[in-house]
Amino acid sequence: MPLLSYTLPTLGNSNVSEAPLVRSALSAYKTEYNTNIPAPGSGGVGILGQETTIAHCNTGLFATNPATTYGIVDCQFAIQVPWGNFIGGPMPIVMYLAAADYAITGYTTKIALNCRFMSNAATPPNVTIGLYPLTSPTGSLGQLTMTLGSVVVSQAFNSQGGNATRVGFSPDVDFPADGVYVLAVVTSGVIPTNGGIHVGADLVVRNV
Repeated sequence: MPLLSYTLPTLGNSNVSEAPLVRSALSAYKTEYNTNIPAPGSGGVGILGQETTIAHCNTGLFATNPATTYGIVDCQFAIQVPWGNFIGGPMPIVMYLAAADYAITGYTTKIALNCRFMSNAATPPNVTIGLYPLTSPTGSLGQLTMTLGSVVVSQAFNSQGGNATRVGFSPDVDFPADGVYVLAVVTSGVIPTNGGIHVGADLVVRNV
């Protein structure tokens, strides 16, 4: 870790000349703390750049599930989109994301997905995990139907064989507009007979 480099103010001098030195010294200290001092358990990543998990979920897809988009229902089977479940039935994890909750002045807030994929012996279709905005819900007769907007960030697992265990990390993207979001899974084909897939995702945020 390099030594801090800044000029200390001189007692007795005018505030006009010394105040900028105080601000410069504080800025140097903040930069050192946030970028050069490793956060505990980060493997050397600075405190400012360390990822923080803001959402976490896991789900399963099984034989004969068709090629479509599925909402992730934590610790349950995924459900197809658009959702038209009866109130009280399984629904995907819905979260409200607000940029101001994670913003640090002078830095850019980024999000990404850290994902996991496992399959049994049956060769699985391609699978993509993504974060999607929810459009306005509709529904009648005791149902609540929701559809998805354009994907914000995603991570694909393509051409995976049977008995696969994989991890994948999406690129960082800018924090999205304030709104309601869900994590969902897109499959490229029908889950084969006797097939089984586990997917998991952590939505992470950091400032750079």
